[in-house]
Amino acid sequence: MVSVKKILFLGALVWAVNAIVCGNRSAKQRRHTEGLLEDGLEGTYPASDPVSSQNFDIPVNRQAGVA
Repeated sequence: MVSVKKILFLGALVWAVNAIVCGNRSAKQRRHTEGLLEDGLEGTYPASDPVSSQNFDIPVNRQAGVA
């Protein structure tokens, strides 16, 4: 007859194997997702808005106190 200790041991063993397998899947999925994110960011760097190359100083004829 199967004892309670053997059933509990078998249950714990199955639980441990399941935790290891699921943990590996989670890590693999996370690495895959991070890779997709990196690929997406590479296409947008530097940002799509160009750096401003214009001079935005107030023209002399529009400054306060100049008539």
